[in-house]
Amino acid sequence: MLGLFHYRILCDVLSNVHLLRDRQAVADFVLMKVAQALNAEGGTIFLMNEGGLLTPSAAYGAPLETLKSITFPVGQGLVGWVVRFKEPLKVDDVKSDARFSGAADRRTNFDTRSVVAAPILFGEKVEGAIEFLNKKDGRFTDADLELISILGREIGSAFEKAALEENVRRNTALEWAVNNFHAGVIVADPNNMILTANARAREILNTESFQLAAGGRLDELANSWPELAHSINQVIETTLPIARQETQRYPSKIVGFSCVPVTDREGTLAGAALLLQDITPAAARSASN
Repeated sequence: MLGLFHYRILCDVLSNVHLLRDRQAVADFVLMKVAQALNAEGGTIFLMNEGGLLTPSAAYGAPLETLKSITFPVGQGLVGWVVRFKEPLKVDDVKSDARFSGAADRRTNFDTRSVVAAPILFGEKVEGAIEFLNKKDGRFTDADLELISILGREIGSAFEKAALEENVRRNTALEWAVNNFHAGVIVADPNNMILTANARAREILNTESFQLAAGGRLDELANSWPELAHSINQVIETTLPIARQETQRYPSKIVGFSCVPVTDREGTLAGAALLLQDITPAAARSASN
């Protein structure tokens, strides 16, 4: 059961953590506040990467860049156990616990003696784990364990909120850029869903016979302009851009196009952007000369 001391820590963290707007700021803030309050020598927040490995995202008491070279599969080490079973743990003597890996100690020359750790959860989805090492003035308590168990869920919620706000900001910026672009622009994701298409694209492709809008599927485009839809799929599959080409759907309409991959801030492929230009007038002038 939490006492007044731990409630104060909890209130201090919760009054600020949901105001932070990105995951790194959340991780750094929580780790520093709680490590100092618990008088811990060190602490780490591990997050699950796309490969299912736990990687350090924030560190207290050790250089993060050094720790980033250390990863744990789910189930390996104390934090791997925490993530696998979605359960917190408190270990007073890690040297006597077979789950302790020691890989981080060997890399950083840190001497871990005791650990308290908890999963970072959003609902039942596990995001990673938070751990604190070596309480300076004694052993970690059951109240310490309960505190970081609660914080593990709050961090998970704050992470999801920050990710949602980042997506909103990114999509708003993308929508503004697309709608103010002089060329026609269509952006689609790897699931063949159209993320956005500006008015100029609909004008160039004469979309009266089919729908071209956010939330639609590329199938509509493929039926009328198969070469354009194929180019988007090719870029998503290969992550390689397609240089300027031309296609002609109707005798009276010639379209120049190029296609480039779109990535998020982490460099992960998010889709492809097709850039369009109506070159029918230029082609007509060239033919008449």
